[in-house]
Amino acid sequence: MARQVPQVLRSPGVGRMAIVLLCARLNLTNIGRRVLQGFFALQVPPRMKGISVVTPMLVSRYHAMGVEVHVWTVNDAAQMRLLISWGVDGIVTDRADLAAQILSKA
Repeated sequence: MARQVPQVLRSPGVGRMAIVLLCARLNLTNIGRRVLQGFFALQVPPRMKGISVVTPMLVSRYHAMGVEVHVWTVNDAAQMRLLISWGVDGIVTDRADLAAQILSKA
């Protein structure tokens, strides 16, 4: 389906994300870029199956691979502030009011 509408921005699925995470942890930026070719962003939870997917180091390495980092679903103010300080590009939340309040003070 994605090949039929290449202009639609998309994020990799769980299998590819596992490879990207491994590349990020091992600092294999060039391989990660190839794995992420055609993708715009990583849209991930902070943790997957007990494994941290978003840390300051990982955000930096994902950015080096050429993608934005969008974290979901974050409804806690402290966690929002922390993620913003780590440089994430987007936060998916059920609490847009809280996110707007935090961003207005940033």
